[in-house]
Amino acid sequence: MSPVSALAKKIRLARKEIGLTQSELAYRMGISAQLVSAFEGGRIHPSPAHLAKIAQFTHKPLYFFTGQKLAEAIDRLDRMENEIKDLKELLSRIDAGNGT
Repeated sequence: MSPVSALAKKIRLARKEIGLTQSELAYRMGISAQLVSAFEGGRIHPSPAHLAKIAQFTHKPLYFFTGQKLAEAIDRLDRMENEIKDLKELLSRIDAGNGT
């Protein structure tokens, strides 16, 4: 399965899960129903901006459409941010203990 056809299936699934027609999704996105049909048929790959709108209006995270690798990267970044926060707090306590 090509990446475009996998993405096309995910777009269609997300739209149908919330009960929208192609026309309704298109209206919300400010594009034509023909363009939504082309996305779902794999004839046109949505731009990043269109993909973000599809995610917004289908209430799906962007990584639902882009793949699990992105989700894993986001999780890793979240863990790293928490570790950095913890280290900053530790350094603040060490500095406070040294009278600086």
